[in-house]
Amino acid sequence: MKKIDLSKFDVSALLVPYVEWSIQQGVALERASISKFNELGGRINQINKELKSRSGDQRGALAPLLLHPNAQVRFNAVQNLIWILPIEARQAIQVIADSGVFPLPGHAGMYLSMHDGEAARILRK
Repeated sequence: MKKIDLSKFDVSALLVPYVEWSIQQGVALERASISKFNELGGRINQINKELKSRSGDQRGALAPLLLHPNAQVRFNAVQNLIWILPIEARQAIQVIADSGVFPLPGHAGMYLSMHDGEAARILRK
């Protein structure tokens, strides 16, 4: 995976590849292409790290993506916003988990189990 200098992008410009790569990641998940899924996840994580590193933590710019029509985009946004917008992110991932359009609801359900479960409570202490 070629590293992109994300520092040259403004916040709104970072959302474009975030959405594009998230959609591609959803396709990779449906095709069970784990290596592609992981590669795209790494790219998406680069954007999250870049947003977090900016003055005032700019991850909140991902909030509109909680309403994106693509479930993988919403899922990725949830993972990056769960500690910033816990109520909105929790609601968004619950919708994905309840949708029944697999395989993503399985991932969302596991995420909720980890987030809401005993392990998470221990780690939050």
